[in-house]
Amino acid sequence: MYAIFEAKGKQFRGVPDQKLRIPSLAADPGDRVTFDTVLLAQAGEGQDVLVGRPSLDGASVAV
Repeated sequence: MYAIFEAKGKQFRGVPDQKLRIPSLAADPGDRVTFDTVLLAQAGEGQDVLVGRPSLDGASVAV
């Protein structure tokens, strides 16, 4: 499972249990932050890849 999402004008790839460093994000380490601009997502190995035009409706990523 992974997702490509946009945060602070840049694109990031996130996978479960991964720690991300997002520059200029006003959050403390360990805080849970949700991003609503998901550009691409795959639910799991062998699953279809969902591609947004430009983003996926109703999708979000929590990191």
